[in-house]
Formats: sequence, C-alpha cells, structure tokens
Amino acid sequence: MNPAAFLDHLPPHLRARTHELVNRGEAAANGDRGDLVMCWIDHANRVDENPLPEVAAEAARGLGCPLVVHAGFGGRHPHANDRHACFVLEGLRKTQAARATRGIRMSITPPPPVGVPSGLRRLAPRARRFVAEGQPVRPYLNGLRRSRV
Repeated sequence: MNPAAFLDHLPPHLRARTHELVNRGEAAANGDRGDLVMCWIDHANRVDENPLPEVAAEAARGLGCPLVVHAGFGGRHPHANDRHACFVLEGLRKTQAARATRGIRMSITPPPPVGVPSGLRRLAPRARRFVAEGQPVRPYLNGLRRSRV
C-alpha cells in the first residue's frame, strides 16, 4: 500500500501540515508487516477536526491494523516545568478518554532517563505506518530530529 495515498485526499493547507514517516530499516527487516499504525501527536492534541489522527485512522483501516496514538510529555527544554507538565497531562488525560470511547488506544509516556529509549522509540519498530506532525520550530524541531526512528 502506497503511504502517500492516504495524504492525497487532504486539502493542500492540511497536507502541508501532515506527513507520514516510515521506519525504513524496520520495514525492510519485517517485510513491511508491522502490527499497528502509529500516530505521534505533539502539538495538535485534540480529538475532533484533527487531520493527523484521521489520516492515521484511514491508514489503519486500509491495512487492517489497530491504531495507537502516542503522545509524550515533559522534556528537557528551557520552558519545561511542573506546572506546564500538569497542564499537558490534564489535556492528554481528556484526549485519551475521548479516544477510548472511539476504540482508539493512546500511549502517553514521560521523558525517559538519559540513555533509556523513549516510549516512542519502543513502539515505533512495531509500526507498519508511522504518521506524525511536522515540527518547523525549535525546541520541537531538535526534539523531532533526536526522536526519529
């Protein structure tokens, strides 16, 4: 199945904000037979009117795989603090509950200790398709580069 086919139906202004990543090394190793479609949410943490999980859900339906939405929180950037982490976690809790009512699993993981793989890195090798947001600004661009699988 052509990964880009899921993006072709999006209007240009949404397609510019949405792209799919493929773990090429793992795809080659497992014959492109991962057991899930993974959607990495970073900024667009909303259930309705969100093209990112809609594209991932379409990929999951087309491939006959379950969809797992992943969100990390916290981090090591200049604006990280407990207050912000609590705010993000409350929003993610609500999003996770809303997704659960639709039968969608959601993984939420804190930043791991130095040298330990993140939840994203542990789940990504299982992904047959990996759908993520584009991150054009720092500190998020640097984090995306470090998290690439």
